[in-house]
Amino acid sequence: MKLLYNFFIWLTEKFGLPIAGLFSGKLKKFTSGRKGLFQQIASTEVSKHQVIWFHAASLGEYEQGLPIMEAVKQ
Repeated sequence: MKLLYNFFIWLTEKFGLPIAGLFSGKLKKFTSGRKGLFQQIASTEVSKHQVIWFHAASLGEYEQGLPIMEAVKQ
């Protein structure tokens, strides 16, 4: 089942989103913004400090989490 799920995710990323991007400017920006993203992240040198990633799906979530991020940074 997981194999089937991963296949459909791959299929959507490779073909579905680019085709939908032809009709939607927002999806076109989304797909072009993701090109090479993971290679760029992997090639970025991380300093000797520990890196912590926070995920926020919206601006509201980001603003709610900002005090926590600042506390962790200190």
